[in-house]
Amino acid sequence: MPKRPLQHVIGSKAAAAVSRIWLDIDAAVDEVKNDYGEDLLVQTSLRGEVDPSRVWVQVKGRSQIDPTSFNKKSVRVPIDRAIRWAYSAETVALVLWDVSADRG
Repeated sequence: MPKRPLQHVIGSKAAAAVSRIWLDIDAAVDEVKNDYGEDLLVQTSLRGEVDPSRVWVQVKGRSQIDPTSFNKKSVRVPIDRAIRWAYSAETVALVLWDVSADRG
């Protein structure tokens, strides 16, 4: 029987947790199935009206992040992805999520 790598499990848990945060503020959230660097596509809403702009969210999950260095963490992304994000007209958010502490 095939096994699911631990990093995939952590990634799924992290994306689900970040998705819940957006859903709690009534945003429309779609999980990107063919992940090429972004995990979630989010459209915020105000008084039930969905905004036309979109927020792409890249979620990086970790099983444990040292709480003493939480504000000093960095995340590596491929240079081509960083350039694509920099030139995009849409907002991109990069979230580092600790699935053990359930925070990011």
